[in-house]
Amino acid sequence: ATTTKATTTKATTTKATAYQQVQDGQSPMFFPVFESGLTTCRSQIDGTPASWLSVKDFKSTVSDCCRSYASNYDDCVTASYAAVRYYPDFRTMSCVSEEAGTPEDWIAGDYFLWNEKRCCKAFFASAESSSCKDLL
Repeated sequence: ATTTKATTTKATTTKATAYQQVQDGQSPMFFPVFESGLTTCRSQIDGTPASWLSVKDFKSTVSDCCRSYASNYDDCVTASYAAVRYYPDFRTMSCVSEEAGTPEDWIAGDYFLWNEKRCCKAFFASAESSSCKDLL
C-alpha cells in the first residue's frame, strides 16, 4: 500500500510539474480540444487542457497544433480563432449564430460551421430564396 501511494504521488507531482512548465512559459502554448467531430486548438489562457495531456502535447502556435492533431487543418485553424459557431435554420433558409439562437436538438457535429459564409455555402448554395444570397 505504501508503494502504491508513493507511485501515485510521484505521478501526480510529475504531471503537475509538466503542466506548470507550460503555464510558466513566456508565451501561451496550444493544446488540442476534440469535440463535436472537430479538432480545435486552445491556449491555456482560453481554457484548461485535458488532464491526460503532457508537456509534449502542447505546441507553440495554433498552426503547429492543428497540423499535429487535426484531420482537416483549415477547419481547425478557422475554428480555433472563431468565437461563435453557425448552424443552418431550414425554416428561415439562413445561418444563425449560437449567440443569436438555439439550434434544434438534432443539430450537432457537421451542422456547426465556424463562419456564416461557410454555413451558407454548405447548406443554401443552390436555394433560390435564401437570406444567404449576398454571402455566396
